Formats: sequence, C-alpha cells, structure tokens
Amino acid sequence: MVGEMQTLTRAARRLGVHRSTLMRQITSLEKALGLKIFERGLKGYTPTPFGRELIDLAGQAARRFEQLVPTTTRSNVSDAGVMKIAAPPELLYFVSSVLSKLSAKFPSLWFSFLTLQDYQLTQPEDVDLVFSVGDSPTTRDPTICLASVRQSLFASSKYLRDFGVPHLKADYNNHKFVHRFSAEDSTRIDAWLNASVSTDNIVFRSTSRLAVYSAIENGLGIGACLEPIALRKRGLIQICDPQDDWKTSIWVSFKSAPERDPRTNAVMVALQKRLRS
Repeated sequence: MVGEMQTLTRAARRLGVHRSTLMRQITSLEKALGLKIFERGLKGYTPTPFGRELIDLAGQAARRFEQLVPTTTRSNVSDAGVMKIAAPPELLYFVSSVLSKLSAKFPSLWFSFLTLQDYQLTQPEDVDLVFSVGDSPTTRDPTICLASVRQSLFASSKYLRDFGVPHLKADYNNHKFVHRFSAEDSTRIDAWLNASVSTDNIVFRSTSRLAVYSAIENGLGIGACLEPIALRKRGLIQICDPQDDWKTSIWVSFKSAPERDPRTNAVMVALQKRLRS
C-alpha cells in the first residue's frame, strides 16, 4: 500500500490506521529483515530494489492464496444444498456481505447461520465452518488463522463532543467506559482495560462484544473494538494508537478441506479479503 501511494499519510488513510502506527510497522519490519524496504525522500516513500522485490512477492502470495483450489477439483463437490456457518455476532456484517456475493456464484447453495454461542451449546455435527475471535479454539477439526486484526479504543463522535478526547492515560479517570465481563475469549486489550480503568468509570458491561459495540456507538462511553469493524461504523473515532499486543486473531475451523471444497475456499478467501479491505 505504501509502495502504491508513495506517502505514509495517504497509505495510512487508505488502511484506516494512524500514520505513526504504519511508520512503526515499516521500521519494525526493516529491522527484522536487516534491509531497507523504502527510501525516504522529499517526494515520499520509494521502494528500494529489495522493497520492490518484496512487494512483488507479497502480491504473488496473495494471488496464489486466491487460487488455492484447482479448477479440476471443482466438479468433485456439489454446489447445491445448505452450507451451515457459525460465527460470533460481531462478525455477522463481514460474513453476510461475503455470502451475498457467493450466492451469485453458487445459485443452488443456501446458507444457514448460527451464533457461536448457539453452536457451543448444541455442538451440531453438520456445521461446515466455525469462526471465532481470540485464542486458537479447542477443536478436533482442522483450524487455521484467517486473519490477525488490530484492536483499539473507540468512542462515538457524540461522546467526544460531550466529554472531550482523553489525550493521556491519566485522563481516563475523567471518562466513562464500556467493557466486557471476563470471558474465555477475552483478549489482551480486555485485560489492559481491566488493569487501567477503575471499575467506578465502567458504566456498561456485557458478555457480548456486539452489545459493547452498540453501547460505544450510542455514546455510553469509550470501549475496545476490532478495527475492521469500528472503521466501517459511521461516527466512531479511534482515540489512541493500538499497542502491539492488542492484536487478536480470527480463526476458522472446517469439516471439508478448502483445497477439496470450492465453497469452503470461496468463503474463506472472500472473508479474508473483506477483512483486509
């Protein structure tokens, strides 16, 4: 993205992150590789010969992932029937947007959606794909990490108009927060909030991430949110740079291996692209 846009500001805006966050990521990657990826100049960021090669390789890898299923295997699996999917409610926006596009590709395929909580309570054996957020799920089914996503603190524009923007951690004592109850799928940002914010300042709690997101949107307080979700919600504003350890993962477990089932592969590839866009 930086190689295409040539400036950090435009690339960061396109990716929906702070400029300083993108700069740290580039510096960290260059340090790990021991080579410069970009030359910094008056005209912006220009890829070095190594950087251009690295960008080309990344593009090839992305295209290879999209072509994971050979066309010769497509005839081995029926496109008709019902595909059952379980996912946390907060991922419903991404899952449903992907399924609406796939319904055109597989016109004889129907979709059935279960919340992850319903799936965990009933444990039906005929669910094709199970998505989860947080640590790797405990399951006998094959599981892969679909995407690593950032989390950060967000507030609604309404809340910030009423209470202002906290610029320092010390300012949090003068603000209201919404937060999740401790749960098995708690992430590091949840633990950070528990340690950094007084319980007197937490005005809303829920076991559901979706309920917390709704509370943030409606101006109840500041709260943690997955960036791919928050940046698509109108009126939500990121109030701080995310810490490196605030990242979490989106996992998918499946019954049919993606290389053998074009439907499974299509859902996984499309959802991965949707999360990165």
